[in-house]
Amino acid sequence: TINKDITIFNGLLAMTIYALLSLFVSIITYRSIYARRFLEGFPIVLIENGKISKEQLRKVKIDLNDLMQDARENGYFNLSEIEYAIMEVSGKVSFLPKSKYAPVSNNDLKNKIFRS
Repeated sequence: TINKDITIFNGLLAMTIYALLSLFVSIITYRSIYARRFLEGFPIVLIENGKISKEQLRKVKIDLNDLMQDARENGYFNLSEIEYAIMEVSGKVSFLPKSKYAPVSNNDLKNKIFRS
């Protein structure tokens, strides 16, 4: 049902306050790293040196199956291939493979050519 007691002015006032509050938070998080960490959080290491941190998985409320699914979506089908996994502030998991499982780069190819 429609509440006829609320005027257009009250609606505009609410939207203006919300916009100003949003702008204020954006400015604060842009200028202060401490405010950004408090309001947005910080990255959390889930796998370090190839070892899964079950405590950190519990902290971010993700189970091993979800971590494995994210790994497969990034092309890693075995967790033993991963050196580091980091849960970013956005909720996305970034993976750093162990050196022997890392994709070949142009730099690797140049070094191989010059050594032969």
